[in-house]
Amino acid sequence: MNKKGMLICIVWAFILFGAAGAQAQVRELQLNQPASGELTGGTQRDFYRVQVEANQHLVIFVQKPSGWDSAVYVRYESLTGEPVAEEQTWPDDDDSILEIPRTQAGSYYIEVTSDWTGDIGEYTILATLAGGVPPTTLELGETLTDSITSGGWRDYEIDTFENENLLII
Repeated sequence: MNKKGMLICIVWAFILFGAAGAQAQVRELQLNQPASGELTGGTQRDFYRVQVEANQHLVIFVQKPSGWDSAVYVRYESLTGEPVAEEQTWPDDDDSILEIPRTQAGSYYIEVTSDWTGDIGEYTILATLAGGVPPTTLELGETLTDSITSGGWRDYEIDTFENENLLII
């Protein structure tokens, strides 16, 4: 491909996918295997992709040992577009925990960035499945007896109003 052809491809990538999609390098993130990253400039964005099966409870942790303002976005099957989960940690500089309680099968893209130019630093990211099983769906008024061991986790989902709102306990 000549230089003119390459330039046309880059321009089309910007048009079709936006600047993030054309420039982004995506790192594969394996479930239960932490990865390290570092933002060295306030406009930097790191992207990760994790593969999951349908009906899982995906939990994403972003730990920042030095405490800086961050933003974490999770999107399904795309680097751009509306996030399925997001969290900004300003002004408290907390770590991030994002949950997708009932996944679709496929790729989830995670963007780690800072909305502020002065907030940069190292972080560790981990994607895991909570309990390894999807939430148990309960009907309103239904009683369920269950046990949870120390450090354990259970998810229950209740349809609260005509499939529009879900309450997870």
